[in-house]
Amino acid sequence: MKTHTLKPNTVPIYNFLSFIMYRTAKNIEPNNKKILDCGAGGSLPPLVVFYQNGFNCYGIDISAKSLETAQEFCWNHSVSINLRQGDMRNIPFDNNEFDYVYEHYSMCHLSKEDTKKAISEMKRVLKSGGYAYLGVISRDTFPKFGKEVSPDEFAQQNDEYTTTHSYFTDEEADMLVSDWEIMQKEKKCLWRTDQINAMSKEDWNILHQEIHDGKNEVEWQKLYNSRQKIFQYSHIYYILRKK
Repeated sequence: MKTHTLKPNTVPIYNFLSFIMYRTAKNIEPNNKKILDCGAGGSLPPLVVFYQNGFNCYGIDISAKSLETAQEFCWNHSVSINLRQGDMRNIPFDNNEFDYVYEHYSMCHLSKEDTKKAISEMKRVLKSGGYAYLGVISRDTFPKFGKEVSPDEFAQQNDEYTTTHSYFTDEEADMLVSDWEIMQKEKKCLWRTDQINAMSKEDWNILHQEIHDGKNEVEWQKLYNSRQKIFQYSHIYYILRKK
């Protein structure tokens, strides 16, 4: 079987896989391997690394186009993944059906209220003692793109659709998962220094037009020389066990 390597931004998925494989290898957990990805579409579906390790893989995505792309990858590489269109706020599977469930960079596009619904749904479809992997965007992220439509919820208009991002404090994130057993929690900051260093003053000023942070043009221009320190993507990730 050909080994496929995921894109760099999917490194957290390997962390979840490592967590599972270690616990099963040490007989801490039974070697059950039915897993669901909530947001499984795209040109290189993250489920492929679980398939390569013998998992029974299922995936949902709200986007038919993203699912078609993922299915094409599976056909071209003889990868057997069960894909269907579905919304993580109303997962189209029965209660207690999966040993593992995860999302990656999918739930961040939901409102805060819908984020709660998605986490509740992931818990519903998990077996007792099953594990979930999920993450939310930290409020520490800077800048926040788009217009603030509700507290810490931002909407950014693209050519064809509106993208939503929700940001959470550490305390808010912990409240989202308060009825789970937290196995791991990681707050991860990413500084894309190569991109930031290459940004010209003109690009920096254009960026200001895409965000709403309360700073006027002069205040924003003053931040240019310190952009490497303040420009960051920050996420809070959890590995959770259903009680």
